Amino acid sequence: KALDFYTQNSIKELPKKKFLYFAASKTPERSSCPDAGLFFDSMRVLKKLSSNIDRETIIIYKEHPSNFYDPYEDHRRDYLFYEKLTKLGNIIFIDHNYPSISLIDNSYLVSSITGTPCYEASLRGKQSLIFGSTWYECLNSVTVVKNSKDLIKFFKSFKYKSDESIKKNNLYFHN
Repeated sequence: KALDFYTQNSIKELPKKKFLYFAASKTPERSSCPDAGLFFDSMRVLKKLSSNIDRETIIIYKEHPSNFYDPYEDHRRDYLFYEKLTKLGNIIFIDHNYPSISLIDNSYLVSSITGTPCYEASLRGKQSLIFGSTWYECLNSVTVVKNSKDLIKFFKSFKYKSDESIKKNNLYFHN
């Protein structure tokens, strides 16, 4: 039922609007709980993002594909989870098979609880926002949110970093 609801309410192509790409994590996953601390709950994170982004921005939510299929289907994310997200008003689902690289490249910002797409964003010269501790958090393109004040401050003072400065920082990280 969850997969049906998600699929019926998913877009297949990117909209021509400014968007933040939110990459959902496999649930349960150690990198979300305990590594994300108070932000282990995707619903909580998405509500905070939804209420702090500007009115012209939407959130493109891509579910982790393994959350829908046995033997790993996450029964805690039933259709009501997705229904609640749609009621936030600025979250749009995208087909869970849509290429993540295209979402990263076309977004203005990538976000995940602690997911790899934020690291991939850095490799492609994009900034990202994470909500937990992870091995790549020291990159200058990655902002770690530890509380609601951090998130508010981030969006109030957000400035684009150049691809060049992000990629230069990555060279130091990888050497």
